[in-house]
Amino acid sequence: MSFRLPPSNSRMRSLVRRVVGLLLAVGLFAPVLAGCAKDEDNRKTATARPGPTHSRTQDEVERVLARFGTEAGRLELDAAGGRTWPLPAAGEAAAVRCRVVALPAHPDPATLIDSLREPLAAVGAGVLWQEPLGLGAWRVDVGPPGRPTHTLALTPPGLIGAVRWNAATDDPHWRALADTPGPVVALVIDDWGQRLGGPPAEILAVPVPLTLAVLPDLPRSREIAALATPLVLPGGPAIAADAVAAGDARRRRLEAGCPVELSLLREEAPLSARREIFLHLPMQPLDYPGTNPGPDALLVGMTAKEVTERLERALLSVPGARGVNNHMGSAATADSLLMDALMAEIDRRGLRFLDSLTSPRSVAYQAARAAGVPALRNRLFLDVDHQDEAAITASLEALIASARARGQAVGIGHPHAATAAVLARELPRYAAEGVRFVTVSELIALNISGANVRGEIADGR
Repeated sequence: MSFRLPPSNSRMRSLVRRVVGLLLAVGLFAPVLAGCAKDEDNRKTATARPGPTHSRTQDEVERVLARFGTEAGRLELDAAGGRTWPLPAAGEAAAVRCRVVALPAHPDPATLIDSLREPLAAVGAGVLWQEPLGLGAWRVDVGPPGRPTHTLALTPPGLIGAVRWNAATDDPHWRALADTPGPVVALVIDDWGQRLGGPPAEILAVPVPLTLAVLPDLPRSREIAALATPLVLPGGPAIAADAVAAGDARRRRLEAGCPVELSLLREEAPLSARREIFLHLPMQPLDYPGTNPGPDALLVGMTAKEVTERLERALLSVPGARGVNNHMGSAATADSLLMDALMAEIDRRGLRFLDSLTSPRSVAYQAARAAGVPALRNRLFLDVDHQDEAAITASLEALIASARARGQAVGIGHPHAATAAVLARELPRYAAEGVRFVTVSELIALNISGANVRGEIADGR
């Protein structure tokens, strides 16, 4: 469209041009404005539209589990005999389905669990939590983030009858441990993952509770992680106390992904041979890169995202780890920004932390406590000179003396031949003298309950 005006009437020409421009602008932009309004309406409608219900997702997950079991020929889902547990966070009628899964002999159940991740992801779900229950059994929670649809007890056929749902009563073994007087010692053996024969096998045969700190991504890391056994820990009301003292990490975990507790009958597992698994997380030493802590180590200057990603990969290679301690890390543990980022992730996962205290400048323990992470500190290393049995014996004697003076102590050793010989010879004698050997998580629980543990409880050294 064009308009021809007399050239002498410039004022009129200018006015008409403005009017025509305004009309054209309105005409051109009206569809755009209408489209924007429609898009806004669509966004509001999409926001208001309800997503898949918990029940519908649950049915999809159960079909995935059934299909996976049939195709793999490796597991059988006991849907008929399963129970449910209320999950108010997902709706008034929502519930977690509790299922026993019969596992045939399998060299690495954790690998089977990993193979579930991809088919679950296809229906918007995933593995929310996994932990070994001991004796070859595993507990796994699956579902969309923060909304578990199933808790699975993956159990060898011979132990199906040993599964107990809602086992929230106090373990009588815990009461005996908590009520027995005497010094308490938590022994941690670092650097597991390369082999199980030789000194490691000799240490595993020592009849006292031990915490095994496993390095990630080594040939036997996952196999060693599967050696975890049931621990002696409080249940019932004591769990609430644990949650408060741990910055509510356990309570959040229970609400978000683990509202059902399982326990196995203990008669088949000797209590004296309790084994707890920690992730031995590589961290930057002072002389890095001259000394290499290993691949995927935490390094000073990393972002919180990088810390999260490296911790996640490490935990996947040590499945079921209940806590974390540092491998090397004299530089990393002295960096408050790095430790704050790490402890935030450890707290989010409901794990514990042990500061190996490889440097007097470490702030890792303080960062853990500030983040609400249950934490302890190492008192001493047993085997600085790992070839000298006399020196290791003297270090162990000093550790026991510290526990007798302060009520408790944590010591760290390594799977060396001399260390294995000393532990096999000396630990049964100390146990007969009344020293209570426990795992790291058990010592934390004793601290929280105040059960016959003297000294600086908050110190944990």
